[in-house]
Amino acid sequence: MSFNTYVPTVTMFADYDFDGYILFLPMVGNGKVTITTINVTLEIDMAGEVVTIKEERYAKLNSLNISMDPFDCKVEFTNLFNGDEQLGAEMNHILSANCLAIYHDVRAGYEESGAAACKSFLDQLFTKVPYNNLFPL
Repeated sequence: MSFNTYVPTVTMFADYDFDGYILFLPMVGNGKVTITTINVTLEIDMAGEVVTIKEERYAKLNSLNISMDPFDCKVEFTNLFNGDEQLGAEMNHILSANCLAIYHDVRAGYEESGAAACKSFLDQLFTKVPYNNLFPL
């Protein structure tokens, strides 16, 4: 099954621990990061099969891939430069202004983690709800 959809915003939350360079700028810190992608086109490809368990048919998802193409994005790191608010605010501004370029460099990680989260959710759903209830003919 393959389909495309549009989502106004996708927000991701993570912990970070960074001591390196982004856009040739030094960046140091650890804490929380919020990444918000805006006006996202998603392409979702799923492959699976129908399995029989205790005489009931269930969907089994074998693979799920997601391609995310945002129109814009922004980031907000907390505790950059050991809590220096002025440097942190400036770095967040620079990163948000260049967010799409950064996103395209690391998009595979976002897509893989999004696909893993969706697959985990669907695996739980598919083991509890019989195939005929999900896809009635």
